[in-house]
Amino acid sequence: MSKRQESSWQKIKRYTLNLFLVLAVGLVSMTAIYALYFNKEDAFIAGYKPYVISSDSMAPIYRKNSIVLVKQGNFKTIKTGEMIAFKAQELEGKPAFHRVVAVTPEGVVTKGDANKIRDAHLVTDKTYLGHEVWHTNIAVTLLPLLKTPKGIIYLIVLPIILMILLSQTLKIIMRERRSKQLELADSHEENSLEGE
Repeated sequence: MSKRQESSWQKIKRYTLNLFLVLAVGLVSMTAIYALYFNKEDAFIAGYKPYVISSDSMAPIYRKNSIVLVKQGNFKTIKTGEMIAFKAQELEGKPAFHRVVAVTPEGVVTKGDANKIRDAHLVTDKTYLGHEVWHTNIAVTLLPLLKTPKGIIYLIVLPIILMILLSQTLKIIMRERRSKQLELADSHEENSLEGE
């Protein structure tokens, strides 16, 4: 495989990952607005909800601040090895995201990949939220930055300013280009009139 094909493949991969990140951020925003508006913590939109991993219990694959997209599903279809979201009793009912290590008639046994022991409580149909359909670690470094004033400036304010400057620069360039085209057209017209 040549470097050109490899770089094209890498571009496609990067654009695809960025698209998924934008979709995830959009879904996070929509879910947050829905949850605030309807006062629901576990609001799903079209059966999907993004979660931000809050610990390293699932490292190294799912690192702290990773974004996971969870789809509501049927509790009876859970299989061993699946990644699921559930309301954890250990976290006072807040969501947790762990791997299924066993399915029993009483409930589902889960464990964080980086944890040495299984979770103390079984996941039941009442505590089950859904299963993972997509995740990204792109946000691992970005989310902590957004919690600082410097990060907000770098990740939100600065890009907005740069976009405004770029759009204004493009307008000026286009105006100059049109002006030159008009001058050329006028001089061409004058030359043709003098030639007659």
